[in-house]
Amino acid sequence: MKKIVYLLLAVVLVALPLVAACKAAPSPAPTGEPIVLKALSFYAPGTPSAWPIETFIEQVNERAKGELIIKYLGSTEVVPSPQMGPAVATGVIDVLMHAPGWMDKPLGVPIIKAGQFRDTTKILPYELREMGFVDFMNPVYQQANLFLMGPAAAYLVFNLFINVRVKTLDDFNGLKLRAPPDMVPVIEALGAVPISVPFPEVYTAMERGTVIGFISTITGFVPQKHWNEVTKYTVREPVSGAEQVIVVNLDAWNRLPEHLQKIMIDTQIELEQVGLPAHYRAVVELDERLMIDAGVEFIDISPPGALTELSLRVLWDNMIEVEPELGPKLRELMTK
Repeated sequence: MKKIVYLLLAVVLVALPLVAACKAAPSPAPTGEPIVLKALSFYAPGTPSAWPIETFIEQVNERAKGELIIKYLGSTEVVPSPQMGPAVATGVIDVLMHAPGWMDKPLGVPIIKAGQFRDTTKILPYELREMGFVDFMNPVYQQANLFLMGPAAAYLVFNLFINVRVKTLDDFNGLKLRAPPDMVPVIEALGAVPISVPFPEVYTAMERGTVIGFISTITGFVPQKHWNEVTKYTVREPVSGAEQVIVVNLDAWNRLPEHLQKIMIDTQIELEQVGLPAHYRAVVELDERLMIDAGVEFIDISPPGALTELSLRVLWDNMIEVEPELGPKLRELMTK
């Protein structure tokens, strides 16, 4: 298994120079001072989840040949996560990679998180673009003064991690579970009790028994978060897809010359086609192996598919209630 993971990681490393080399948009020789854009990510620099924004920035800077420089400032140590969406919308920063579920409420645009309402193991980023998702959502993002570059993850899902063995959906009844705010309706639909716990305090809440389980992704589960120390089981079937996107402040985007915009769009598309699937397939497989080696057991519940089906139905129903005009159109687009 580890040989397969390392082979996939090698594929990513080999693919990067190929991606950077192909289809580079021609740029005129730079004149005057370069355009500088400031970038942030929810994920700490150097971690696997920060790889998309770091690769995007590196390739754009190389292709722009000094005309455009994107400076990666860091993560939550620069701007707290809940404030990142407003920061990029108001131009405090210019480029952001973040999960839409963290940006929808601060920006007042609930539907932007709907990209995660899909099976992200089957619908990959480039397929999402081909389905028309990016074109459909860009006017929505622009309402918040953002330009949507595109998705920045693949194969990521929200799983349920828990300290009691569950076999059916009925076994969740009455259990105290921590979840991101947009997953609270799913917790309630399971008959469980949603408990509000800040993300950095998940470890302590599980350790103390404040919650018996939580919903999150597996990225960094062992090496960064050490959740294996307080978690017994992972429900293998996903709750829903997990998404992150790269966005640019709309005013900053509109000020860019067309050839620089093209460099950024071409780089994003190539990242979706080559880099993201290979990178995240390797990351997910490695994280799963580390979890198993650390003693976390993957368990199945019956009937198969019931958890994902329930979750997506609840998430879409809630979205359509909030967005009665755009919600049905987006669901049709993403399920056709």
